Amino acid sequence: MPHQPHQPTLPLHYIDNTILSGWKKCRLAGWLRYGLGYTRDGSEIGPKRGNLKMLLGSAAHEAVAEWFVSQNIVKAMGRFQALYRPAVTIPPEDDRYTWDNARDVMAAWLYAQQAAPMRFTPYHAWIENAIETRLTNDAEEALVGYRIIFVSRPDAVGHLPNLQGSYTLETKTTGQYLNEDWATQWQKSSQLTSQIWAVGQVTGERPAGAYVNAIGVVKLPSGATKCNRGRSPHHVPYNECRLAHASQVVYGPFLRSDEALEKWRKDAVACAEEYIWYQTTLTTLDHLPTIPEDGAFDAGGACRFCEWQAWCAGGKDPALIHSGGHDPWDPRLGAKGLHSVQAREVAGANIPFAQWLDRANHQ
Repeated sequence: MPHQPHQPTLPLHYIDNTILSGWKKCRLAGWLRYGLGYTRDGSEIGPKRGNLKMLLGSAAHEAVAEWFVSQNIVKAMGRFQALYRPAVTIPPEDDRYTWDNARDVMAAWLYAQQAAPMRFTPYHAWIENAIETRLTNDAEEALVGYRIIFVSRPDAVGHLPNLQGSYTLETKTTGQYLNEDWATQWQKSSQLTSQIWAVGQVTGERPAGAYVNAIGVVKLPSGATKCNRGRSPHHVPYNECRLAHASQVVYGPFLRSDEALEKWRKDAVACAEEYIWYQTTLTTLDHLPTIPEDGAFDAGGACRFCEWQAWCAGGKDPALIHSGGHDPWDPRLGAKGLHSVQAREVAGANIPFAQWLDRANHQ
């Protein structure tokens, strides 16, 4: 479906893949978070422990984007520090999310890129560039009386040597072990499909596929004990080889056919129309008893990682919903809190990490 300019004659509803994916997992969780704007973990910047995983991911995106633009480790680490460090005001329950460990996980990725850059070369104009494009066609709009605008924000669009066409790149931070089993989730990922589709709508030439830049959030070893174990021992104290134990892999390409892209579009329209009905019709907590709790049928998946899991298990008391916070989700902005922090750059050129750390600690 070729890109068509927005026409202001119909009401517009903005949708992104975060809403679509959340809605398909559980309509109750999706209605609370995206329809009404409530949150349990709190998506705003703050010292909430449950927020650190998400916040580290956002900070890593900032650092990767800065690296793609400037190729400057100090600037990239400065952006990571500015977004993540202020939130770690109390010791996190998970040692992976302490400032020292998170800092070194990010630094390891940057130094690995400096030593052996990935083959993917981003177009600077397409680094964290938001896309808004028409999702519905004329016939679909005639049935519902509104237009759906899909918002996508690929982390990057670029090219690889010796390969024709462009590709999207999505950066993912994860506490899971990075292997081919982890990577299989992206074979049919709606997020990757939607980015390929949206870029194609805007440019008129769709990307050939997508890559995933995976950064493992692992607990890095430390101390004076020598690294003498494992398949590749370094035979130096862990304090000296700490960054070498970080995990990062680029997976792909994940390809999509034209037929798969159009099938995704039709499925996305159907999902979005259902969500919009709930969002515009069931607008208060009085409707809570009528919302399907789909996640209960996939408790090991949807419920396991849901911010509403404890609230649901505790009886779904409406009075407790307000205790988590209210942070309306706008597909054009995401959670407003996540975009309210101005990243601070640390001035300087590429320097050894120890020098950067010393400089950053004295700012």
